[in-house]
Amino acid sequence: MTIQELFDFCWDIHWSKPRFQASRWAKEVRQNFNKHISPVFGNLKASAVTAIDVRRWLRKFEETPYAGNRSLEVLSKMFTLAEEEGLLVPGSNPCKVVTALPEKKRSRYASEPEIRFIMTRLEEILKLKTSDFESAAFIYTLMFTGSRPSHGYRDWE
Repeated sequence: MTIQELFDFCWDIHWSKPRFQASRWAKEVRQNFNKHISPVFGNLKASAVTAIDVRRWLRKFEETPYAGNRSLEVLSKMFTLAEEEGLLVPGSNPCKVVTALPEKKRSRYASEPEIRFIMTRLEEILKLKTSDFESAAFIYTLMFTGSRPSHGYRDWE
C-alpha cells in the first residue's frame, strides 16, 4: 500500500466522519497531505518509510515549524490507523520516534473589523438580555478595560 492509498483509506474510515467535517479539521488534513506529505511520500510504500525519511522531511520545515508539526501529526495518525487496522505491523510507525519541531509562541490580536463585529454582537446580546447576558457583559467589560487574564489574575486566587 502506498502512502497515497493509505491516506485514502484513512480518510474514509477516520477524517470523513461528521465531527471532523464540522470542525474543518478534515479540510486542513487534506491540505496538509496534498501540499506537504503527498509530494514527498505519496508514491512510496508505507512499509518502506523510515524514521530517517520522516526526520529529513521534517527538517525542511524549520522555517515553518507549525506546518511541519501539523503535517507530522497527519502522517503519524495515518500510520497509527494502519497499525490498528492490521495493514502495518504494530510498532512500525516511523513518526513515533521523530521529535516535533519547536514552535515559537505566537500572539494574535483582533483586527479593527473583528473588534467592531464582536462589539456589535455583544451589544445585541446585552440589549436582548438573553441567557448569554452575563457572559456578554463580562467580555464587553474585558474589551473596554483592556484586562487580560495574563495580567495578574492568578494573584487573586
